Amino acid sequence: MLKKITAVLISVLLIVSIMPVSIFAAEVTSGTTGDCTWTLDGTVLTISGNGKMDYHETPWGKNITEVIIKEGVTSIGGRAFYRCTGLTSITIPDSATSIGSSAFYRCTGLTSITIPDSATSIGSSAFYR
Repeated sequence: MLKKITAVLISVLLIVSIMPVSIFAAEVTSGTTGDCTWTLDGTVLTISGNGKMDYHETPWGKNITEVIIKEGVTSIGGRAFYRCTGLTSITIPDSATSIGSSAFYRCTGLTSITIPDSATSIGSSAFYR
């Protein structure tokens, strides 16, 4: 009997070990960043709120292709989109006055960006390719 239980247990463990991790982990599709919130719909990231977007990591992952920052967001944190190579376009609203250092560092796919005149502070290497 113990041999049958052991064989079944080993079989189950082998099957589970070949399954993709994504089956077990829920994909995070929203959260907060400083005074703002973010939502991810496929590969499109939307950031909204009133105040600073303050992120030095990318909880939304590196596979985003478009970023929509809504009016009310006043700053983009340093390294916010660091090495998001699939990112192709972004529009920064008039409410934004600062873009942090390395915010778009190595975003090599970026082909369209709109920076408002209100952006009076742009950190070093913000758009380094």
